[in-house]
Amino acid sequence: MDETQTNRDTIDLGSSNNRRKRFRTPLLAFVMLVISVCIIGIVYIIFESEQMKVSIREDLSTIADLKATQIANWKAERSEDAKQMHESPLFQHIAAQYLENRQDTNSRQLLTQWMNVFYQQNDYCRIALLGTEGELVLSIPDKQGNPAPSHKDYLDEAVETGKIVMIDLHSVTDSDSIEGSRIFMCYMIPVIDPTEASKETVGVWFVQLDPSKYLYPIVHTWQGKSRTAETLLVRREGNEVVYLNELRHKKNTALKLRFKLSDTPNLPATKAVLGLEGIFEGRDYRGIKVVSAIRKVYGTSWSMVAKIDKKELYLPLRKRIWVISFVSLILLLALAQAVGVVDRRRDEEWLRKQLILEQEKAKLRDDYRKIAQEWQETFDSISDAIWLMDSDNKIIRANSATTNTLGLNSEQMIGKHCGTLLHGAGETPDDCPYPRMLSTKARAATEIKLDNRWMSVSVDPILDDNNELIGAVHIMRDISYQKQAEQALRESESIFRELFEHMGSGVSIYKPVENGSNFIIKDINDAGEIITNSEHDKIIGRFVTDVFPQVREKRLLHFLSEVNKTGVAAHFDTYNYIGDELEYWLGNYVLKLESGEIIAIYNDLTDRVKAEENIKKLNEELEQRVEERTAQLEIANQELEAFSYSVSHDLRSPLRGISGWTQALYEDYADKLDEQAKGYLNRVVSETQRMSQLIEGLLKLSQISKSALTPEDVDLSQTALEVLERLKEEHPNREVQIKIQPDLHTLGDKNLLEILLTNLFANAWKFTGKQEQPIIEFGTTTIEDKPAYFVRDNGAGFDMMHATKLFGAFQRMHKAVDYPGTGVGLATVQRIVIRHGGRIWAEAKPNEGATFFFTLQELS
Repeated sequence: MDETQTNRDTIDLGSSNNRRKRFRTPLLAFVMLVISVCIIGIVYIIFESEQMKVSIREDLSTIADLKATQIANWKAERSEDAKQMHESPLFQHIAAQYLENRQDTNSRQLLTQWMNVFYQQNDYCRIALLGTEGELVLSIPDKQGNPAPSHKDYLDEAVETGKIVMIDLHSVTDSDSIEGSRIFMCYMIPVIDPTEASKETVGVWFVQLDPSKYLYPIVHTWQGKSRTAETLLVRREGNEVVYLNELRHKKNTALKLRFKLSDTPNLPATKAVLGLEGIFEGRDYRGIKVVSAIRKVYGTSWSMVAKIDKKELYLPLRKRIWVISFVSLILLLALAQAVGVVDRRRDEEWLRKQLILEQEKAKLRDDYRKIAQEWQETFDSISDAIWLMDSDNKIIRANSATTNTLGLNSEQMIGKHCGTLLHGAGETPDDCPYPRMLSTKARAATEIKLDNRWMSVSVDPILDDNNELIGAVHIMRDISYQKQAEQALRESESIFRELFEHMGSGVSIYKPVENGSNFIIKDINDAGEIITNSEHDKIIGRFVTDVFPQVREKRLLHFLSEVNKTGVAAHFDTYNYIGDELEYWLGNYVLKLESGEIIAIYNDLTDRVKAEENIKKLNEELEQRVEERTAQLEIANQELEAFSYSVSHDLRSPLRGISGWTQALYEDYADKLDEQAKGYLNRVVSETQRMSQLIEGLLKLSQISKSALTPEDVDLSQTALEVLERLKEEHPNREVQIKIQPDLHTLGDKNLLEILLTNLFANAWKFTGKQEQPIIEFGTTTIEDKPAYFVRDNGAGFDMMHATKLFGAFQRMHKAVDYPGTGVGLATVQRIVIRHGGRIWAEAKPNEGATFFFTLQELS
């Protein structure tokens, strides 16, 4: 039994050993697999970590390079603007003239126009012209005061050295700052008249820039989204590093936050101001670990730090580690169940990682394209034509302004020599700035004419760390407007001089001295020399009282002093008589310019005054003759009244006697008279009646000329209706179509206007007597833009060849047998129209009717 048990135990032990062996082998394989997976995972994580760090550092470097270049370009453009102001001969000359004579409106206007253009095209918040003591002379905007007292030392430096002085980013007090800004960068640009041999500084251009308009937006922008990324602009001040811009994680820090270099050796800002460049890890001003890219901003005292929190930067890596660990655990559990499942899971994991890697690569490519696009948009947004060249003077990049300026597309420019595009196949001109830049390795500039435009051309070198040329920046700016302004100024001066020299009036320019009690002759034109009988070269620079002593006696000096004192222009005459004979007479006009100079414009009126005196004598003689003629006319009027009285009394009585006795003879002896005798008697009665009518018309015509006018509102339409009603009553058998325009009113004598319409309508009624459908119209029309009344009929009319005698007394257009009448009706109408200040005329054709037009002026 013991042997049997022993054998059984031996068998069980062997089985157990076999089980252990079978279990040990997969366990060992599993452990080896786990170890392998862990090793591979760790190696993979380390590899991915290093790859991500390299990618992140490259992105950070790209951002830092872009921002450093943008900031350097901005600073270089502002310095170039200051240099152009300093080196512009015309602009400096005009500014110096205005500083010398601040009343010169032409200089002030030109300066203001130029300053406005300059102010609107750039990110300046103020452009001011200062005196050498800092006093404000001219400013855009014009409501600013003097510069801050802290600027005085820089102004003195610019005045003493005659060179441009830049005031780096600095803060000013509330009382001195522009509203809404506290930090500025300024230039003090000396004003030196290039036409003066002394080259003395006579004033200073004060140009103030607000960095918040352009510089700080460049610094603050960040490509892509980030919770902690920011860009710092710093500089060294003694043993301290100073932050120049507002920070993302700390407020009110610009020019206020500073650290001692000895206390913060690992601070990225400290490394930057100590001249280090590259990628660094350390703690920032908050004490938080960051990764930073440090760059020197060339051409400035600034350094730039582009940083991002290390925690945010490596957050994707930590997430990936957790993902990899979790996947590895799942993978190991799956491998414990089945090798096939492990293999499949391993392949799936590998494919998933590849997909993630490709997605990350695509994202990095998209980020790079965005950064490149933003850089290109910024590059193309610059209005100046800019292109980059390599060391062989070949164009490698150009902005949109370049294609517009040269009329070429990018394909036509890239790879071409700069000189070939601008100057053709010929030799490079002597004034080309590129050869000078090569020889000096410094900025070179000139002005050229391209087609019909003037261009300011500059070339800036791009140097490596060994001061070797690796490329250049070529900038072209259209200065045609500036050139046109200069040409316009020259033409304006030429026109003024031409006008001054050739004016027919005498012109003299005086400079007041001795508080306006005397004046120095500065200039006189040719006409002035002739009028004053003087010579230009002998009187210029002398006192007016020495050259023309009579100015005191004739009070010319008094008027000059008054105009100088009040600024109000004066017009007066100066003259002299020798006995009764006029020697001379001058008309003077004196005014004061804003420059303080006095201008006198004078004309020799001697001949005109003499002629006026002669005319005055003739007028006096004429008045005497008029008085004599008036007296004669009054006598004639009295005789005319006596004649009218004689006609009305002395002639009427015999006519009545002739008519009465003829009628008695006819009645008493009719049976004894034959028909011929009776006809003669009827003829005598008819002619006496006609003679009576003529006398009556003549008397009425005379009375119309003498009667007084009584102005009142007259309804001409109603008066016309009343006149025509009377005519209808007198001729009840006639059918006449009447057309009267309603509501015609005027201010005149009602009785005379009724006589006027009575005569006109009676004429129309009479001369339409032979028409089957007679028409008479009364209304208004417009002739020569003035209102006129008319009476129109379709009667007999008349020949316009005889229209000149139409309104004469006793003048007739038709035979009395056909149309009886006295011939004084139209003469009466004309008298009434004339007394109302109007005129009358007629238009007619034989057998087609006539139209009588007349105008009336309303009586007051």
